[in-house]
Amino acid sequence: MNKTTLIAGAAVLAASGAAQAGMMLQEEMHMAMADLMNTNWMEKLDIPQFDTMGGNRTLEQVMITLDGHVEGAAMAESLDAAPAHITLNLGATISLSLMGDDLAVVIPVAMEAFDATAFDGSLDFMGPSGMSYPDLTADMSDMASLTSGMDDLTPWIGAGNVSLVAEALGASSGTGAGNLFLQFSTLASAKVTVIYKFTEVPTPGSAALLSVAGVFASRRRR
Repeated sequence: MNKTTLIAGAAVLAASGAAQAGMMLQEEMHMAMADLMNTNWMEKLDIPQFDTMGGNRTLEQVMITLDGHVEGAAMAESLDAAPAHITLNLGATISLSLMGDDLAVVIPVAMEAFDATAFDGSLDFMGPSGMSYPDLTADMSDMASLTSGMDDLTPWIGAGNVSLVAEALGASSGTGAGNLFLQFSTLASAKVTVIYKFTEVPTPGSAALLSVAGVFASRRRR
């Protein structure tokens, strides 16, 4: 598992009461990844909790993004006595949950199709009745948003970690012939990005700096 933390120094004014009070909405970003591996895996991804810094920072919103990736190979051989149109789907269902509740779900799928003749007598995924696709890939993203006052942000606040669970289940399939021999190699990975949006009580020095910046901006507009 790989993990990255980034605190954004730039901030934008929040369209809320906090903004009206002269407070800035800031962002703190954390990332974690479940590495590429054969499907039907479950991984715990630890994200640092939001630190209130002794009550000087207030968590307003949690933005969670799940980026799912699937890759691998798909092979099919039609054993039918007549031609058939074969469709292959290399995919995985990748989910992210917290304490048993799903936060985001993606199903990236790479699709291929071919026209097979009647079985050519060789089960080799080649020739007129078979086909191999060795380098299939697909990506998909999903996002969740939790907001203070509407959602419970308690699990995200503290000095430890939020333990998220990422899971990838194989969802590869093939259709088109009544007698169809299939073989898949399905691998999946997941990347989770968590952005904490928060307000911070300005220190006397930063409040003075904001005031000066406001006066300067006002003069420029004139």
